[in-house]
Amino acid sequence: IETIDENIFELISSQLEILNLRNNELLTENHLTFLIHLKRLREFYLDYNRLESINQLNFPLNLKILSLKNNYLNQ
Repeated sequence: IETIDENIFELISSQLEILNLRNNELLTENHLTFLIHLKRLREFYLDYNRLESINQLNFPLNLKILSLKNNYLNQ
């Protein structure tokens, strides 16, 4: 997966608590705009993508686990 439509999770957003997007080709945080709809998200796995930066995204307040292993993040 290289891109994700912002409205892709809209119908299940009130129920989705764990999201695994490991092993994809996501490049930028612009590909994560759908997060605004996921108010109940507790765990979010983005390992093994191609992300280079994660800035002030609108992560849900309930988010407890954010995994970003093996991306291209600047430190």
